[in-house]
Amino acid sequence: MDELLAFNGKAGKLNEGVFTKLKLLCHHEKANEGHTQQGNETTLVSKGDVPLYDTRLVIRTVETPWAGDLSEEEIENNLEQTILHYAIVPQVAYYRNEQTVSFVAPLFGGGTLDELIPKERDKTAKIETKRPSKRKAKIEAERPSERKREIAAERQSEIKPEIATERPSERKQEIAAERLQTLEWKDKLRILYQICRAIEYLHQPPKCERKPVSHGNICMQNVLLDKNKNARLLFLAPKSVEGGVGEEQFQEDKKYDVQTFKEMAHDVLIQSGKEATPDVLAHIKRAVTMTDIKTKLESDLRREDIKYWTPSQDDGKKKDDDGRKKDDDGKKKDDDGKKKDADGKKKDADGKKKDADGKKKDKIFISEKTFVKLQHGISCRSKIKMCVGCLWNLRYNPVKCHSCDQEKIQSPVGDRWGAILIAGTDKKEDITKRFEDDIEKLKDRVITKATLMGVRDNVVTVKKSKKTYGEQLMKAFSNFDTSEINTLVLVYSGHHGDEGFQLDTHTLTDSELEKKIICLKHVTKVILFLDCCHPKKLNLGEKAVLQFNAVTSQQKAISEPTGSQFVNDIVKVLTNPWECRCCGNTPLIRDYDMHKYFNKHPYNESKTPSQQAYTEGDIDHIL
Repeated sequence: MDELLAFNGKAGKLNEGVFTKLKLLCHHEKANEGHTQQGNETTLVSKGDVPLYDTRLVIRTVETPWAGDLSEEEIENNLEQTILHYAIVPQVAYYRNEQTVSFVAPLFGGGTLDELIPKERDKTAKIETKRPSKRKAKIEAERPSERKREIAAERQSEIKPEIATERPSERKQEIAAERLQTLEWKDKLRILYQICRAIEYLHQPPKCERKPVSHGNICMQNVLLDKNKNARLLFLAPKSVEGGVGEEQFQEDKKYDVQTFKEMAHDVLIQSGKEATPDVLAHIKRAVTMTDIKTKLESDLRREDIKYWTPSQDDGKKKDDDGRKKDDDGKKKDDDGKKKDADGKKKDADGKKKDADGKKKDKIFISEKTFVKLQHGISCRSKIKMCVGCLWNLRYNPVKCHSCDQEKIQSPVGDRWGAILIAGTDKKEDITKRFEDDIEKLKDRVITKATLMGVRDNVVTVKKSKKTYGEQLMKAFSNFDTSEINTLVLVYSGHHGDEGFQLDTHTLTDSELEKKIICLKHVTKVILFLDCCHPKKLNLGEKAVLQFNAVTSQQKAISEPTGSQFVNDIVKVLTNPWECRCCGNTPLIRDYDMHKYFNKHPYNESKTPSQQAYTEGDIDHIL
């Protein structure tokens, strides 16, 4: 398998050769009784960890999961855009032919809920059906007569209340019942809550472009547990999509999900022997939507002080180890210089070891670069750590915090971004049309692309029209002067000289453009693409700026019949794998990666793309 195959927020497409090898590592899994398969669905499970993925995998093959007259591109987009949620099993790859689609997902180490709950039923059934022993029969024969029982009852009534309360209680009966459980009561409530949140996320996604979907196969076999008894719902293809079927049919499909969840909750809790079980099941039974059920389970978790998610024990050990290490480092600082040097070398070695461990652990499912402490609810203590792969997919899968239930986590890429695209003019209409085509190409292929910049809500195109350039620019910058926008992407394609940017009869000077951007008080970051002659470095005060120029300030740019080669290269660099060996092709592209690429691969030997960047941190360099 290709070592560059890494999780980038989208499911990887497998070719026939790789998929055939993958199947050889797996065996068929038969469906348990009561589990309803969809169509000609088959399931394969790997016998051990699969190379590259470093974990066991499950392959679920289903009939073509789409309907209607979809284009090839639409089908591929549907398969790539996986549903990302903390309680949904991540889909990492897929293989499709004309009849079926096979989805590949990790198999977690805790087994399925379907494997654990029947064990509890078996234990309970054995105890209930177990015949009395000879010893018990002898005791039954030696029991007091009816009169003796009456005397014993009278004496019992004379016992002081405080002594009577010490006799076996209902709580002891609960404890006896809990000893038969494979899962504790708190685990069951947490598992049901997690799966409830997953289904609710399918039915009611946050504000995004993904439409609500139904699952269609809620059952214990599709609930996978990790070693910490956290649950994830196996979801590979929707039963139906809002708008893809009639509204009445879609509502029926959602109701079916709710009903099957209620049945699963009954099977999970009924053997618990807890006094609260009837009340919990009664509330779940009365619920109409998954949100209703979530509200009840959330209340139960808070009342019993049960965490929504059980952290890994390794995380706790790591924190302790880090704490000890800090103490040790503090002591070492008091030692002589030689020891400090030795400690420095040791720290470097530890850093390399941590990097190696991180790469080994997060090889597939988490990208190399992560963002920590993303914009989040002020009152929430949870620290959100998100990989770049999830950011690339955020347009379709907004990330929600399971602790505070905010609408969505704000991504530093795409969220609160705005774009102004300006096309200049020329005396010749065909050249003016080229300028317009260039900014449209950047808009469609990079700026509004969901898995790249993902700017969709605030995109303004300024070009020759009935309204003057001055009117269009005034309106665009006025609309962007809002707290809803903190990052501006500005693109210009056209003529530029000492007087400024040529916009028909209107000329926009460099200082005027600088002033317009500086006046956007809520905008803290600016990305500029200037495809023009003699571009100058814009002075934007304290704002973090990335400025990409087609040429240096001493050169002229060229507009070719096929469009701007600078724009074509920007699109190529950000959308296609780099085929050269001299530039490292990583899943995460920074501005200096592009600068290095352009310097080594100029689109014209006589032209030199230039770049100016003044930022306050590495995060600002990421496109």
